[in-house]
Parts: sequence; structure tokens; C-alpha cells
Amino acid sequence: MKLCIPTMLPGGLMAHTAMVEEAECFTLVTIHPGGSLGVEVMHPPETERLPAILMASGVSILLSPSIPPAPSDFWQCSIRIFTGCAERAGDMLAEYRNGFMAEA
Repeated sequence: MKLCIPTMLPGGLMAHTAMVEEAECFTLVTIHPGGSLGVEVMHPPETERLPAILMASGVSILLSPSIPPAPSDFWQCSIRIFTGCAERAGDMLAEYRNGFMAEA
């Protein structure tokens, strides 16, 4: 499973989370069988194309502090949106994995 968390620079699990429209980068987390994590940072060229870029990267879930603008664009790309209030990307991932985030 691959997730995306909008973050501030430099990205990664220790980076501060951000709303999609204010994110400086996007932290992508792959959860491998057995629970190990793969983390990469993506700097997309345009946020308007973000849902399509994420879909092409294999992302199926967006973890965000708020519902992004035009959420239907994400849903059309089969990307589920979960909202939470964690300050750092790693904490937001933990909230999701523990079932504490609401699906939009």
C-alpha cells in the first residue's frame, strides 16, 4: 500500500504536515508486507495535476490535515482521503495505522 502525506521541506516522516495546497513537497510512504516502510519525497510540478501524478506513482491513500481542494479529483483517481491533525508526517501515519483518522 502506498500513501501520500503533504509536508513542508525537507519532507520525510519528521517533516511538518501541511494542507495540500500549501505543501512544499509530498512524503510518499510504502507499507510493505510485514510492516516495513519505504519513504520517498516527491516535488510535483503542479498541484492541479497532483491526483494524476499520485495515481501514476501508485498512491491509493492521501493523509491530510484537511480535505484538499477539489477532492473529487482524488476520488476519480481512486485515491481515498483521510484527515487527521498530527503535526508531523510520522505521527499522521501512526494515527492512520491505528485507525484514528476519518475518511472524507
